[in-house]
Amino acid sequence: MNQHNGGPQMPQQPDAPSYQTGGAGPNGPVNTSGHPSSDCYTPMSGQPMAGGQPGAVGQPDAAGQQYGPGQVPPGQVPPPGQPGQAMPPGTPPSQPPKRNWFARHKILTGLLGIVALIVIISALSNGGSSGEEAAASGDDVAATEQAGDEAESGTGGQADDAEQADAPAEEEAPAEEEAAEDVPARDNSSAEATTLGAGTFTVGQDVAPGRYVLEPGAGQSGNVHAATAEDPLVINEILGDAAGLGVPSVTTTLIEGEELEISGLSEVTFTPAETELRTTLGTGDWVVGLDVAPGDYVVTPAEGESGNFVVYDSSGFPDTNEILGDAEGLGVPEVTISVASGEEIQISGISEVTFAEK
Repeated sequence: MNQHNGGPQMPQQPDAPSYQTGGAGPNGPVNTSGHPSSDCYTPMSGQPMAGGQPGAVGQPDAAGQQYGPGQVPPGQVPPPGQPGQAMPPGTPPSQPPKRNWFARHKILTGLLGIVALIVIISALSNGGSSGEEAAASGDDVAATEQAGDEAESGTGGQADDAEQADAPAEEEAPAEEEAAEDVPARDNSSAEATTLGAGTFTVGQDVAPGRYVLEPGAGQSGNVHAATAEDPLVINEILGDAAGLGVPSVTTTLIEGEELEISGLSEVTFTPAETELRTTLGTGDWVVGLDVAPGDYVVTPAEGESGNFVVYDSSGFPDTNEILGDAEGLGVPEVTISVASGEEIQISGISEVTFAEK
């Protein structure tokens, strides 16, 4: 130990680099003498603080102030290292965490994404264009083939025009067939001209089935009656003049099995009837669509005559049932009707009825 005048001395510390007062050395600020000043500090355990006391963390300094780890006394500059925390001498600075390549090259990553998007869009556009070009090529080939076929035949366009012109007629044909189906067919080829006198007769034995015009012999008048099991009054007329009470003829369709009764007449002729559309109908039974056209009419009887006028609908029920003529105040002068194909008209007691279009 070195001796020094004036009494015992403190052991000498190893020489350390000098710092100016207020400078930041490894153990805090020191004075020019190279020893720690009274306001020096250290966060390291075992280093001297002011007054030569050990600088253990958590121990108070000479002024009685106690500092924790990372705390800096007032007015002092923190040593190198993290802010507010002293770093031991020789401690390397902390390194920031490494980022991946894409994070470190954001601009280049964005450019690569844009390039990839452009490539995808170009591929899709080229694919759609190729499909359209292929379809267009196919259409051109088909058009070329069709033109070649027409050139070979020489009548391709004319044939198509003819087919189109015939198409409406073909479409209308089914409509006409349906309309014809609504009207009962009338085949009168079985009817044969016949003459009968007074008596009872059977259709199919004494007169052939069919549609006939029945007329009395010249100057005669009497009763003609026809009946079936279902309808006892198929025909019930006074045939002839009979003082203005009879009718000159009866037009009717005779069905096999009907029973005919003729009384007061020595001769009645059965003449096969012709089917045609008319605007005047006489005594008998008629069918709309065969004997009179469907439509709206005003129906009037012959002048001075009166009788029954009945229209049966497609179900067989009477749609119109009137006494036409004066009939001593019981009839009407006219009746307005609307008739459709297939409906039946029954006229009795009137020689003629006129159908005027409404």
